[in-house]
Amino acid sequence: MDKVFVSSTWEDMRVHYRPAVLQAVREAGGVPVGMEDFGSNTERGDQRSTLGVGQAAIYLVVIGFRYGSLVPGEQISITELEYEMALRRGMPILAYLTSERPGEIEQVRATFPPDSVDVEPTALARLAAFRQRLWASHTCSTYTGTQDLRVCVTRDVRRLLAGGLTEGEIRLKKGHDALVRGDLQNAQVDLQLAVMNLPEQSNPTGAARARFLLSLVKLNDRRPVALMLTQFREIEALLKAAVNIDPRPSYLIVLAAIQLDFARNGMSQYAGEAERFLARASTMGADAEDQRNLALFARCQPMLATHLNL
Repeated sequence: MDKVFVSSTWEDMRVHYRPAVLQAVREAGGVPVGMEDFGSNTERGDQRSTLGVGQAAIYLVVIGFRYGSLVPGEQISITELEYEMALRRGMPILAYLTSERPGEIEQVRATFPPDSVDVEPTALARLAAFRQRLWASHTCSTYTGTQDLRVCVTRDVRRLLAGGLTEGEIRLKKGHDALVRGDLQNAQVDLQLAVMNLPEQSNPTGAARARFLLSLVKLNDRRPVALMLTQFREIEALLKAAVNIDPRPSYLIVLAAIQLDFARNGMSQYAGEAERFLARASTMGADAEDQRNLALFARCQPMLATHLNL
């Protein structure tokens, strides 16, 4: 069976989180490898870690509220060093980070020992930079406790061991990448297939994101005010579907922005609905994913984003 290297800090994760992840890997059909297997040894911890990464087929990292112990003589943690080793080897990487949504961040913080949260400014800065590095390079999952983390790990490891990403997930990634580089034709093809192949029940995050991205593609660099009514309604329907599947403040804000701009055609009913969507969004906590969504919208619609101060 394939080995899965489980990377994390130790003191804060060893009692609850690491056992949950190790069990999830076993349930998915993999063999977990990690610090629990090192035992007493004459080698340094970072040397044992990199050897462990080299023996595995999949790299899995769980990030909490600590950056972790530094490699002797270096300014990088053992956990981030393990990650760099996985990158160099071209391994599949699964990353799980504590939720940053208001309300949820307090919930997950309460599951960690009080003394296992970094407070020193340098450590906090390094942790934030590592989190951002993971978010920028991978499709990360967030967790609020051991139960949802275990569910996510079991699902993702099982999927990888069974042959990798699903068709819908592949199309979603390709569509996103095409949109970012401005290739709207290929982005539309891939994202339409993503919408068709990502189940709303089992993958609501992906299903909603596919519809959000497809709405940006269908704008085709045009201001909403310049759209025909049928074009506007198609884009509006995609965004409303995204909100219904995965209610995110960023989806509500983009939907409202498009409605407000289109309302300049004399259709005041859309302006009223937009205000209600903005009011709803204001009661919800935005996280890093919402910030990335709004940044992508601003990139696709710079004039509208500037006008609305997004």
